[in-house]
Parts: sequence; structure tokens; C-alpha cells
Amino acid sequence: MNKIEVRNLTKEFKSYTALKNINHTFVSGKIYALVGRNGSGKSVLLKCISGLLKASKGEVLFNGLQVGKDIDFIYNAGILIDGPGLLLDYSAYKNLKYISSINNIIDDNRIREILKEVSLDPDLKKPVKTYSMGMKQKLAIAMALLEEPDIIFLDEIFNGLDDKSVEKIREIVKNYKNEDRIIFITSHNKDDISYLADEIIRLDRGEIKEVIENV
Repeated sequence: MNKIEVRNLTKEFKSYTALKNINHTFVSGKIYALVGRNGSGKSVLLKCISGLLKASKGEVLFNGLQVGKDIDFIYNAGILIDGPGLLLDYSAYKNLKYISSINNIIDDNRIREILKEVSLDPDLKKPVKTYSMGMKQKLAIAMALLEEPDIIFLDEIFNGLDDKSVEKIREIVKNYKNEDRIIFITSHNKDDISYLADEIIRLDRGEIKEVIENV
């Protein structure tokens, strides 16, 4: 079982405070939906939890270890934050091949499987720079899920997707939920992700305003 504890977390930038005294505990076996308008703090919170940003005050604990002190990042995580980070001159398959070579725990069959899962053709040779926004988003989701991580961060997961693709990705995320995983999804539109979430956390101006158990 995995657990993430956020304690008195504040994140300040030079011109503004992005997060103000955030406290929450996230446990495995659940999908957490962070909702709020643009600038509410959703992406910044995910970055602080994952270790991509250092908190100004407070702490994040992953299974008792402080992120940024005991560990640099949350390990065994799949991350899609701030849009797709892709190798634009390469195909979808080669993008995932490159990612898989870092830890060398994924074989070619898994790469082909995840591409088909998000409705991308693993044999398509076209470079990613020729892809539509929706195709790039699907590839970024495939990257986050490739190694079947325990902690999954999917920021603005439905950006650029048509209605059919939204339904497909919803089913994929739902199928990835298990007793060991913590899954974070965000959207500025609550209706987009409420179907998936076990818990909905509404942020506004860097503060948690409401927590809804979705039963």
C-alpha cells in the first residue's frame, strides 16, 4: 500500500502565492480528481507532490519519506504535467522506445500494447510533429502509463481529445486503478472527471475549498 501525506504545504513564487497551507492524505486504491479554474493551483500541487517543484513551506511524505529531502522524487511514478513532453522528430513508437531504455524494464510488446490501448498505430512512421493535438495527448498518456507505475499524475488529461477519445481514456484510467496505485487527474471542468474519481478536491486561489467523496 502507498500513502502520500501533504502537510502545511505552501508554494510561493516571486509575484504570487500558488498554494496556501495545503493538507491532505492520499492513499492507494483511489483516483483523486483535482478540479478548479485555470490558475487555481492544480498543476503546481501535482508538481510539489511529485517532487518536480520544491515547496516553500511544509512537506510531502511518500510512504514516510520526505520528498526533496529523503528522496528527490516520488519513485515509480508516471507523469503528465504541463502538456506532452515529446521527441517531435520521432514516431510514437520511438518516443516510447527511448523512454523504456532509461529503466530497461519494458519490452517491445508492452510498447505496442500501450500504443494500441490509446488508439495509436505502433507501426506509424510519421514524426510526432505531424500529429494532431489529440494524438500528441494520447502519446503523452501512453508515456505516463508505459511502465505501469504505482503513482500516476495526469494533468488536464482530456486536453485536445474528441468525445470518443475522452470516453476511451476514461475507461483506460479506470482499468489502471488497483489496490497499490494512487492516481491523480486534473481538469478545469468537474464534469470531465467526476465519473472517474473516488474523491474530488476543489481548489481555488491555491486553497482546498471542498473535498467530495464520490460514492
